[in-house]
Amino acid sequence: MGLSSTVHDKSSRSAHDTRQAQVGKESTLDIYGALAENLYLSDVSTDITERIGRIIIENYGISADIAEERWGRDEMHDALAPFRRAEIETALLSLRGIAPGRVQVESVPNSLRNAYHREVHAGRVSITQSKVDAPRGPIREARFRATLAVRSQQSFDLLGDEPEPTLDALLWASFVHMPSDRPDLPAFVRVAFPFPDGSWEHSVNLYDFVPALRGYAESETLIQ
Repeated sequence: MGLSSTVHDKSSRSAHDTRQAQVGKESTLDIYGALAENLYLSDVSTDITERIGRIIIENYGISADIAEERWGRDEMHDALAPFRRAEIETALLSLRGIAPGRVQVESVPNSLRNAYHREVHAGRVSITQSKVDAPRGPIREARFRATLAVRSQQSFDLLGDEPEPTLDALLWASFVHMPSDRPDLPAFVRVAFPFPDGSWEHSVNLYDFVPALRGYAESETLIQ
């Protein structure tokens, strides 16, 4: 066998191995996503998912109405996003009264204790919410998000032939949403299972989890 044939064979094997590794990685991520979704559905009841979704959708409208009434266009451009976040995070406290004993709602400081975020805990699932700037994200990086993601991934044996949740599995799910062309409506709301860098491979359209919310988001009350 000539040198050129040997080099070609090695190159072909290398390319094949690379493709197989990529296929294996994609397959593992698909399985992880499916298992994460199943764990979410097993521990987070539909009414809690629906309530969080309603809070996000509703506060797009509330915050936009307040902003349009009080602020100029430039001020609204700069301040609407953090104002909306504050309204959503505050409204999440209502889950304590709606689902007592089934959820815990906490205000959690960052590592420097100079900023706070809301975490909703239902069973083995920790839930947060984030605005993103593109349909595929990512969520803005933060240490607490990376910590939640690492802990979540460690709940699955991703190095085995098939990832499986551990007995004490803990999952991070984030309700991700993005403004539409209208400030009073989100373009989408999805339940995502992010990685430490804020990206995700698997997410579920909120309206697939709770079909009734599609009509709510499109209702005349919200879009008139």
